[in-house]
Amino acid sequence: MQKCALGYALLSGGTISLLPFIFRKQGADLGRQLGLQMSGHFFCGTLALVALPFFGFETGGLAFLGVSALSALAVAFAAVVYYSVVTSRGPTAISWPVTWTNALLVAAGGWIFFGEEIRRLQPVAFAVFAACLVCMGLATHRRYCRVGDPDCETRPGFWFWLTLSTLAFAAGNLLMKAAGLQADPGGPLSYVAIRCLLVSAAVAVYCRVAGKKPVRDRRTLLLATAFAAAFLPAIFGMYAGLESCGASTFFPAAAGAAIFFGLVWSLVFGNRPPKLAWLGAALAALSIWLLHASGGE
Repeated sequence: MQKCALGYALLSGGTISLLPFIFRKQGADLGRQLGLQMSGHFFCGTLALVALPFFGFETGGLAFLGVSALSALAVAFAAVVYYSVVTSRGPTAISWPVTWTNALLVAAGGWIFFGEEIRRLQPVAFAVFAACLVCMGLATHRRYCRVGDPDCETRPGFWFWLTLSTLAFAAGNLLMKAAGLQADPGGPLSYVAIRCLLVSAAVAVYCRVAGKKPVRDRRTLLLATAFAAAFLPAIFGMYAGLESCGASTFFPAAAGAAIFFGLVWSLVFGNRPPKLAWLGAALAALSIWLLHASGGE
């Protein structure tokens, strides 16, 4: 893994790890969560669109635009299913680590669909990353159960919808890599604008069809601004990193960085992570090192 790609993975993971804290500030109500999703993605997409002319206006060809749109729709479906169905049927302490396994699915997709080389240390790195997810999930779940959280058990449909959401996230990320492989690819800002604006529109359509009312009060707008400030460099770094690195290496590295920095932000914001979470963070850092040491693109 090249140093440039590693830098993008750390940038992407480090900034995307701020998003859970932003959504937590918004509140657990579905209307508030959907409002933040819609407004945050709209702000992010608009900023990318406004910035396009200053960076060469690399919009890309029709194939790139089409694949980028499919990527956006897959991610939108995954997000809507996760926030509107999964979180109401089981604890996030379980669903959150399972969702991150989409990075391993993307890695497998890189091998299968893009013919990426299976490097010697990659399987070891993936095993370490999976162990990291188990540690982080158990640490959070035990804490919730210890304080008597009523949402400690799963309800019917939880695993089905969680699996569907995770597969959709993986599909969206694989399509991001595919977009950059088109004959006339656009630049990172073009992809960000397409993805974010389409996700915002898709959430708005869902709210309309399902009769949900997204909240757009002052708190939502402030947090949407924070979302855009964190997500714009995250998704930009993700697309730019994929230009110089295989999906089978980049996504697990970025996911490991997100988990590691998530613990760092937790400390900054005054939380005290349990010991098992520290082990998870150490395993995340080890998985990143192993991926970097595996070499190649």
